[in-house]
Amino acid sequence: MEKKYSTINHIFTTEAMKTILSYPWPGNVRELENYIERLVVTVKEIYIDTCHLSSLLSDTNFAQMAADTLAIDSFDDYIESVEKAIIKAAYEKHGSSRKVAKALGLSDNKALRLIRKYCYS
Repeated sequence: MEKKYSTINHIFTTEAMKTILSYPWPGNVRELENYIERLVVTVKEIYIDTCHLSSLLSDTNFAQMAADTLAIDSFDDYIESVEKAIIKAAYEKHGSSRKVAKALGLSDNKALRLIRKYCYS
C-alpha cells in the first residue's frame, strides 16, 4: 500500500488494534482491508491511534460503505466503491483537489475528475 499511495509506514497503537479487532465486522475480510486502506491514506501521523478510528467506526458513512460492499455483484463495482470511499475520505480531510492529488499521488486533473464524480454527484 505504501507504494500504491506514496504514504509513510504507519504503526498501530495497541489500543487501536484492540478497537479494530473488537469491531464486529459484519461482512468479511474485504471490509477490514478497505478500512485499513482508508486509514493509511487519510492519517498523516506515523502512529494510528483510537482518535483516528472513532470517527470512521462510528460514522454512518462507514457503516453504509460496509453494507454497500456486501451488496456488490461485480469486481468493477467493488473497485469503484473502494475508489469512491478513498476519494471521499481524502477530499473531506484535505478540502481541495490539489491537496487530494498530492496526498494520493494522482495528477491534478484525475483528482478533480474523481472528486467531481464521487463528491458532487
